[in-house]
Amino acid sequence: QVRARPRYLGMTWSNVTYNPPREWQTGAVIYVDVSSTPIDGSVYDPYIYPQATSITIISGPLCATTNMITGQPCTSYVEDLVNYFRTTRPGISATAGSQGGHGVDSRIVTSTAAMWSRMIMADRLVCPPYTP
Repeated sequence: QVRARPRYLGMTWSNVTYNPPREWQTGAVIYVDVSSTPIDGSVYDPYIYPQATSITIISGPLCATTNMITGQPCTSYVEDLVNYFRTTRPGISATAGSQGGHGVDSRIVTSTAAMWSRMIMADRLVCPPYTP
């Protein structure tokens, strides 16, 4: 019963979060926070299926204006990850995920409920070290 509740809430909010199709079956979400430690994109590869149809890097509003603990702007790190995955996984970057299709995309999510919905519903959730 308790385990089903987060999934139910994720499904409830998924209709307003513009998830890529089938994200819950074959999509990956990488959550980045300003307290996260930036790591190279290749470190994520073993945790994301080769047959993934979408990779979305999500972050909260602080990422838009704050540097990470290394001094690198959070948005710069997110952009580096998007470029890495678009380069290394060209099969899924043909259509931008922001238009509801498959692809590699980034989003700054201002709604906590929407953010948690994406993280709960994704097939794979990956977070860098020290992410709360």
